Amino acid sequence: MDRQTKIDSIVSLMEDFPAAFNYLNLAGNRAFADWFMPRLEALREFDFWEDDELRVIQARRLGNLLSYLKKTSPFWKERLLAYGINPRSASILEDIKRLPVIDRKFFTGKEAYALPRDESHSMIHTRYTSGTTDTSMAVLISDPEMSLDILSCLFRQPYFDLQKMRELLGRKFFFFLGRTVLPHYASFARGFPLDNFTKLSDPNVRGEIYGILKKEPQTLWAFSTVAAEFAHYLAQDGESLPLLAAYTHSESSPIDERLFVREKLNVPVVHLYVACETAIIGDECTSHFGKGYYHIPRERALIEVLDGDNLPVKNNEEGKLVVTILDRKITPILRYANGDRGRILSVSCDCGKKSPLFEMLGREGDRILLPDGEKFSALLLANNFLEIANPKRIMAYQIRQESPGNVSIYVVPANGLFGNNEIAVMESALSAAMGGGIKINIRHTDDIARGATGKLRFFMPLKLIGK
Repeated sequence: MDRQTKIDSIVSLMEDFPAAFNYLNLAGNRAFADWFMPRLEALREFDFWEDDELRVIQARRLGNLLSYLKKTSPFWKERLLAYGINPRSASILEDIKRLPVIDRKFFTGKEAYALPRDESHSMIHTRYTSGTTDTSMAVLISDPEMSLDILSCLFRQPYFDLQKMRELLGRKFFFFLGRTVLPHYASFARGFPLDNFTKLSDPNVRGEIYGILKKEPQTLWAFSTVAAEFAHYLAQDGESLPLLAAYTHSESSPIDERLFVREKLNVPVVHLYVACETAIIGDECTSHFGKGYYHIPRERALIEVLDGDNLPVKNNEEGKLVVTILDRKITPILRYANGDRGRILSVSCDCGKKSPLFEMLGREGDRILLPDGEKFSALLLANNFLEIANPKRIMAYQIRQESPGNVSIYVVPANGLFGNNEIAVMESALSAAMGGGIKINIRHTDDIARGATGKLRFFMPLKLIGK
């Protein structure tokens, strides 16, 4: 492909997905590999292109998306008209900011979705957000959206060379630890669900997992807490697995915990910033491993950082994250406040990618309420706790705010209980780091229950205690 052809292929990635391809049978499909690999190569190059080409691609994709909405949905046609937005405007990347910021409540009515009407279209699937932090939301997605938004982001990492990638597309090479495999991943992945009956603490369960992973090299996919627990058992069992890489996701993960997972799995580990309604909107940069600094897949995601009045903050300042996704047509994500907080960093990255780094600072609700009315980051408390306690000694943990003046940290020990003196020292140090106005209680426990999706919430805010 020449440069212009690569630009065109990125712009029309979803639209050009051949209708003849069955997303359930992509593995081993040479025609799919022949179609996908040049586009993957173009996306890898795109990460290093300058802003002028970036903005051309973003503007064209956004224009195409808005034109589809205007054509397909009376609701969106009226909405775009009301805010004076012309999909083909030369300033569309700025014009889109006229739309008000929305959240999950915007999708409670059917009119917000843009179902295709007068054109042939692939099958549409419905997924639901977990609802662990807010109201559950229905997400309607087409086959190409389901297949390509993940594949096009995952394999841009440098440790997947293109020749090996073509070989991997011929088989199942993902292992979803802790959950079932959704249909659109079924061609390339196998799942191993965990629940309150099938647990990693069971040696027979671990033996079955080890047997699967030793058959052929695979890439591990797991919630962050599941990966950390699995890493502990690998060390305890003295096992070594021929993994290719590991992707962790969907849960805030302190630095020391990520470093521990990478050490024990002994493969590249990438933490993904991903959600059901947006798919992947960030992957942690390998040059800043463990710090929570992410690169944005700029061809599909626009990220704004806004203050409480929905005005932009300066780089390096914290605010709420507002996301626009350029390849989600049926569930349009346009200036969507996803409930997270973060900041755009004013640094160029050593890896050479032109995408600005952003730091995800946790969920809006992941704040500990202090007696004086101030708030403290639960993720910062988790980082402080693991730094003091040593993640190698902790199988799992959960922070729970039980009253405005009391926070308990429930700990499943990995190898022996903490002594009373150790606990007293840690409690005092953690309380001091929070200003001394709150009591910290560290408690041992045998188990911490996971949610229905397999997530283990690292923090339970006051409003959820007792529910």
